[in-house]
Amino acid sequence: MAAGGATSDSEIVVPDEPRATPTAERRDAAAACPYCGALLDPAPERGRLCPRCRRRIVVRRVDGRRVLLTQEALDVFEAERDRETKERTWTRERRRWLALAKGVSARVNRVARLGAVPPSEAVVVASRDLYLAAAERAVRTARRDKRWDQVASTPGTVRSSGM
Repeated sequence: MAAGGATSDSEIVVPDEPRATPTAERRDAAAACPYCGALLDPAPERGRLCPRCRRRIVVRRVDGRRVLLTQEALDVFEAERDRETKERTWTRERRRWLALAKGVSARVNRVARLGAVPPSEAVVVASRDLYLAAAERAVRTARRDKRWDQVASTPGTVRSSGM
């Protein structure tokens, strides 16, 4: 505060109450038909025909928001959603295999290279193969040196009872 009770230009003013986020959807919000742009008041909660053009409107949810789609756009929407799901799965599996590979002293540059490329099914397979090759190498080395405790403790190795 400046002298005399006036605020200076550099003072930060914070509102007393938080404002509603602009992305927050009102329950009674109107929407437009994705085909003809006709106002739909209230917005549909599930798929229905547009009252103006009589074409099917498909309703989906994305991050809690309602999205109105054309029937033609539905295939693209579903394919993108499937791709995102697969990418999350591939990322999780790749992370698991690379962590196991680090645990059996796989080549650091190979682990880093596989961790840097975009996730795909081929990258997951390559990560698994890297781990299996490194684990096999570690087991062979431990067996040759007769370090049986290391052979038994290598993650992912099969322990046979008849040794």
